[in-house]
Amino acid sequence: MKVKIFKWANVVKHCKGNKKMMNAFQSFYDRLQYANWETPSDIKKTFGSADIVTCEHNRVIFNVGGNDYRLICGYSFTKK
Repeated sequence: MKVKIFKWANVVKHCKGNKKMMNAFQSFYDRLQYANWETPSDIKKTFGSADIVTCEHNRVIFNVGGNDYRLICGYSFTKK
């Protein structure tokens, strides 16, 4: 399943004025364009340093820019 990103504009807004941060998140975003995930383990295959957190709301923590930044995201896998 292709990755759908909601509220990416919020990330861009947060990075505004910080070129290093924007470059790190842009590189992260570029890798997502080719992601095709069916299970949480597929996330780990794409981003080995990601931490999968299973709780009431499934979350994944991405280390961005060589672990200089973190992005916490919710995820949901739907039926085909």
